[in-house]
Amino acid sequence: MPSIINTMTKEFENFNASTVELQGSNLIEASAGTGKTYSIAILVLRLLLEKNIAIKEILMVTFTKAAVAELEERIRLFVRSAYKVAQGQTIKDSTITNLVKNVSDKNPGEIEKLLKEAVLFLDETSVLTIHSFCQQTLNEFAFETDQLFGMELMQDGSAILEDETNKFWRKFITTIPTEVLRIIVDYGFNKDKIKKMVSNHLSGNRYFLYDETANYTMCDDDYLGLAAKIEEKQIAVDAKNEELFDYLEHNKAEVISLCEGNSYSNKNLLPLINDAEQFVDFVIAKRGTVNVQKTLPIILERLDAIDELQAELQEIVNHLIKKINCNGIQQISEGITYFKNRYNQISFDDLISKLHHALLRGSSEKLVECMQNKYKAVFIDEFQDTDRLQYEIFRKAFSENTILFYIGDPKQSIYAWRKADIYTYFEAKNAVDKRYGMNQNYRSAER
Repeated sequence: MPSIINTMTKEFENFNASTVELQGSNLIEASAGTGKTYSIAILVLRLLLEKNIAIKEILMVTFTKAAVAELEERIRLFVRSAYKVAQGQTIKDSTITNLVKNVSDKNPGEIEKLLKEAVLFLDETSVLTIHSFCQQTLNEFAFETDQLFGMELMQDGSAILEDETNKFWRKFITTIPTEVLRIIVDYGFNKDKIKKMVSNHLSGNRYFLYDETANYTMCDDDYLGLAAKIEEKQIAVDAKNEELFDYLEHNKAEVISLCEGNSYSNKNLLPLINDAEQFVDFVIAKRGTVNVQKTLPIILERLDAIDELQAELQEIVNHLIKKINCNGIQQISEGITYFKNRYNQISFDDLISKLHHALLRGSSEKLVECMQNKYKAVFIDEFQDTDRLQYEIFRKAFSENTILFYIGDPKQSIYAWRKADIYTYFEAKNAVDKRYGMNQNYRSAER
């Protein structure tokens, strides 16, 4: 049977920017230092020369503004260099020279004209961040995406988030019965956690089990009913703990005898026998060890019973806190949406979610057609740092009738806090027509 490593290796073809087929959907796994930016620029040049695709019909999306600047600079350089070759000049890059000469041999006059035009229209190069791409698409196709004209981009939404969180806290938290509020605060519930959770949810990192159609508001009777269940379960936990300590007090001789029969327990547990709390704490800390399991099965059974009740108690409290969290998401989100609609504003996260909604709804055929008419080839650089919404945008818009290249390296996925989703990367890997690997490092030198 072949190893997993060999099987995975066979899935990828060796990548060569000069010969790879320019068609369908493709994933290029490019490790650090393998010449990724150089290869993308070569592919862009080939699209111009071999497919006669205009520079403005090629979309390149990358993750950071620095990467945008680097890629845009490289493409401008390569197009200008190719134009020099077409004019008969000599350049240092043999790959560019060979590409131009291979197509010039067939139609030299047309190739020089094509490259001259590409140089003239280099300012129309579409190298964009994901947010810039979404904003541009929403503005250009406002009718197809059902957007209002003249929306103002909100640069910083932290103030409105803070304001709406405070409103929610005053209206829904400070009015909770005191005995219930004390319980959830003891379990770590606070305003900063609510604000952070809502921010993550609105950014695309959805809160588990949240249903926007549900009603999460609770009255005093709801809170007091849950508080009664929590109190009942806490009483049961306390009773079991009391039973455990009573057992240790009234059966000390038996416990001593059990500990003396095991060298580890004799050394570590017996010195604690007169301090029941320390004794129990040590048993809990070492309950997974063979010596403790052999020596004190009776104590461990009692601890398991306590843990079971503690888990049931935790589940009730978690249910209460989750319901409050969901209400927070609902109320704060509605407040933020009302503010943005009133003042005709849109956030950076809205750019992605609105385009995603426009594309994934039932009647998006016209929008897809418009986007495909505008872009004949698409490159998604740093693909390992995209999230599910972003991937679904590109898949819906460009997986058919467009030359599509995803370029990334799962080993470099470092932006989980920005919702990067490595599982989305693997889903895309399985969905593309072709997979390529770039493994030769050009940065590191042998010593």
